[in-house]
Formats: sequence, structure tokens, C-alpha cells
Amino acid sequence: MFSLENDEQSAASVRRAYQQGGFKAVMSWRLSFLENKATSQYVSPVELAYCHAELGHRQEALALLEEGYRQHAPALLWIQAYPAFDFLRADERYRSIIKRIGLPPAY
Repeated sequence: MFSLENDEQSAASVRRAYQQGGFKAVMSWRLSFLENKATSQYVSPVELAYCHAELGHRQEALALLEEGYRQHAPALLWIQAYPAFDFLRADERYRSIIKRIGLPPAY
């Protein structure tokens, strides 16, 4: 992705993270990248929630999904399709978000 955008520095950082710690390291790098980007431009809280979910950070992921709901973030409509969020399905806060959006539950 970064190579396609001619962002060779980020592409190299992703390769290095993967070599050093695999997928989790890449997700940690991505989360840091997005948090830094969010200091100067909009980053969807759902995108941040996804990174936290991939890292198993339940509280952070749920808080960011709540923020996504408050912001009416379009990506929230597809959270049930992302396996990263599966571990949240039994949580009442997650179920509440799904109900408030008006989606049929997929759990």
C-alpha cells in the first residue's frame, strides 16, 4: 500500500516491523502511524478501533467504536464483517452499538 503511494519510508517501516515481530508488530506500527496522523488530520475512530482490536485491546477498541458511533463514522456499518472485532461480540457495549446503528445482529 505505501509503495503504491510512493511512501517508501513507511513501506520500509512496515517491512522492518514484520521482520522483527510479525503481524502484531505491524499492527502496533500502524496504530502509532495513525495516532500520529490524527494529530494533523482526521482519522476514523473505527480505523483506530480496528488496530486496537487486532492487538486484543478490548477497552480501547470499544471506546473508539463508541466514538465512531458519536461521529456517525460510515465504516461502523461494516464492523460485523471484520474478524478482528469477533472477540467483542459477547460484550454488551458492542451489542449496544450494533443495536443503536440499527444493524441486524450477526452474533
